[in-house]
Amino acid sequence: MKYLFILNFFLFFSIIGNAQKLSTEFGEITMADLNYQSKDKKAEAVILFDVGEVSFNQARHGGFKAHFKRTTRIKVLKEEGLDRANVEVLLYNSNQGDREEVEKIEAKVYNMKDGKPTIIQFDKKKVYHEKVNEFYTKCKFTLPQVSIGSVIEYRYTLVTPFFSKLPKWAFQDRIPTVHSEFDLKVIPYYEYRFIAQNIKSFTSQNSKKLKGDLSYNGQKYQEMLYNFVMKDVPAFRDESYITSIQDYLMKIDFQLAKIYLPSTGSSREYVTTWEKYGKDLNKGEYFGKHIAKVKKQSKSIFEDNPDLLVGSDVEKTKKIVEYVKNNYIWNEYYGKKTSKTLKEFLESKSGASGDINLFLIGLLQGAGLKAYPLILSSRHNGKITSDYPFNHYFNYVIAYTDVGTGRILSDATTPLLGFNELPIRCINDKGRLIKEKENQWVSVYNHVSSYDKTEINITFSEDLSTSKTSIMKSLNGMTAFKYKVEYKDSEKKLKNYFKKQGLENIENVRTRSFEKTNKPYFLAVESENTTENLMGKVIIRPFYRFPIATNPFTEESRNYDIDFIFTESNSFLSKVTVPEGYKVLELPKETVVDNPVIKINFTTKQEGNQVIFDYSYFFKRAKYTPKDYLEVKKAFAVLVDQLDVQLVLEPIEN
Repeated sequence: MKYLFILNFFLFFSIIGNAQKLSTEFGEITMADLNYQSKDKKAEAVILFDVGEVSFNQARHGGFKAHFKRTTRIKVLKEEGLDRANVEVLLYNSNQGDREEVEKIEAKVYNMKDGKPTIIQFDKKKVYHEKVNEFYTKCKFTLPQVSIGSVIEYRYTLVTPFFSKLPKWAFQDRIPTVHSEFDLKVIPYYEYRFIAQNIKSFTSQNSKKLKGDLSYNGQKYQEMLYNFVMKDVPAFRDESYITSIQDYLMKIDFQLAKIYLPSTGSSREYVTTWEKYGKDLNKGEYFGKHIAKVKKQSKSIFEDNPDLLVGSDVEKTKKIVEYVKNNYIWNEYYGKKTSKTLKEFLESKSGASGDINLFLIGLLQGAGLKAYPLILSSRHNGKITSDYPFNHYFNYVIAYTDVGTGRILSDATTPLLGFNELPIRCINDKGRLIKEKENQWVSVYNHVSSYDKTEINITFSEDLSTSKTSIMKSLNGMTAFKYKVEYKDSEKKLKNYFKKQGLENIENVRTRSFEKTNKPYFLAVESENTTENLMGKVIIRPFYRFPIATNPFTEESRNYDIDFIFTESNSFLSKVTVPEGYKVLELPKETVVDNPVIKINFTTKQEGNQVIFDYSYFFKRAKYTPKDYLEVKKAFAVLVDQLDVQLVLEPIEN
C-alpha cells in the first residue's frame, strides 16, 4: 500500500508538469492523456499513440530475425470502447517448424480515483495462447480494471523468421488516432519495396543512416532508418456493402524485393515483374510442378471414371468439377499452393483450397481442356494492388477454363455452389491468370444472376380472428447458397427464420433440392396468424416482413463503392382472399421505375374475391460508385416504403 501511495505521489507531480501535452512514451503519462476528449463525438475510444518499430537482429543459430515492437496507448471514452482492453496478436507457424513468437509483453491501466491517478499493473501470467488452426495461433491478454475514462497502454515484441513479409502497418483504425508512427530499420542485406494505401501524404517522412557500426560474419554494416508519421487520423467508419476494411484503411505494406549475399558478393531477387512472378510459380514444386504431376496421374482417374471425358468442353468441365467437389473435402484453410504431396492428398481426400483447386486444374488439363490457375486475394485479405507483385496479396487459387465460347471459373471447395459460381470469399475485383508463357489480369465475378421469389397465399378464419398463410420461396444462385449455408436445411432453423418474418404457429416446413445445385432451392411453410382488427376493420400486411424493412443507407454522402457482390432479382407475389361481407378500402398505387440504378414494378389488382399484390425489383449492377450513392439510397427508400404496404378490409354496409 505504501508503494502504491508513493507511486501515485510522484505520478501526480509528473502529470502536473506536463498538463497540456500528450505523452508518446510508455509508462509516462500526463493529465492531458487522462483528460483527453475526442473531437469525434461518436468515438467510443481514441488511440493516443500507436508506435511500431521493425528491426533485424541476429538469430542465435545464424542469420537474422525481424523484431516488431509495438507500443499502444488508448483512452476509453464509452462503454463500447471497453473491448479495447482485450488484445490479440496473431502468430504464424509454418509446416517446416519455423514460428513467430511474442516477447516482452508489458501493460498498464491508468484510472482516476478521488481526483488522483492510480496505476493497475498487468500480471504477465494472464497471457495465454489459443490455437486457431494448423498454421495460426493467437496470443491473448486482457488488461484489468478498465472502465470508462481509463487510459490503457501495452507493448510487446513480435519475433518472426519470415522476413520476406514484414508486418503491415495501419495508421488508421475504427477509432480516431492522435499519433501513429512506424519505424523500419533496414540492414544492407535486405531490400524492401513498400506501397502506401489511401495516404495522400504523411505528416512527416524521413530516412537516415544510423550511427554506429554493427557486425555480421566479420563484416561491418550500418542500419538505415525509415520513419513514417501520421497525426490526427480520423476513424474509419464501417459502411454497409463494402469489401474488406483492409481495402480502405490508411496503411503501409512491405514486400522483400532482393537479398544481398555478403559471403559471395551476389544477390537474389525475390520478385521483379509480374512475368517473372508467374514463371516462378509455374516452376514451383507446390504450384506448377504439382499441376503437372496431377495431369500425369489423371490418366488412371479417367480410366476409373471414363464418363468424365464424354461430352463438349463445357460438359467435361462440369463433370470434372463435380467429381472433385463430391470426392474431396475442403479443410477450410486458404492457400494458393499445395500443403500436401499428391500422394497425401489422394489418400486423405481432403486439403486446403490450394490442394483441391490445383488438383482440379491438373485433371482439367489431363482431359485436354485449356485450364489454368487463377490466383487471387480473398475478400477478407483485401484487394490486390497491381503496381507490384506483392506475394502475400495472393492467398487463394481457382480454376480458369477457356471453352472457346467463354470462360468458366471454378472453385471445387464448395459442393453447395452451382456450376460456374464462386463463393463470396473469391469475389474480390480481379485475379492473375497464370499461363505457361504469359500471365494477365482477369476480372473475377459470378456470371449467373440470382433470384429470390416469394409467393404468399392468405385466407381468413370464419370469425376473422386468424389468417391462414402458406409461403413458397424459390431461390437460385448465390441467394440459394446463402440460405443453404445459414439454415442448413434444418427445420428448427427455418422455423426461426419464418418466425422473424412475422409468422406464427408455423408448421409443415418443407424443402426441396438442397443438394441439387442445378435446380432452384425451394422452401415452403404454413402458419396460422393472429389478425389485427381495428374498429371493425381487418388490417394485414400482404408481404409480412419478408422484404427489406429498413434503409441500410442513412448518411448524406458516401466515400466508398457499394458492393452487393452479385446481382439479384427479388419478387413478392401475395394473394389475399377477401372474406365474405368485406371489401377493400383502397388499393395502393401501382409503380414502375426503370433507371440506370434499379428496375421496380408494382402492380395490384382485384379478381373476384382475391386481391393480388405483385412486386419485383432488380438492382442492375453488383457494384455502384460513390457518385451513384444518392440514387441507390433513394431506391432503397422507395422499396422500404412500398413493401411495407397494408391492406385494409372493411365491412360492406347493408
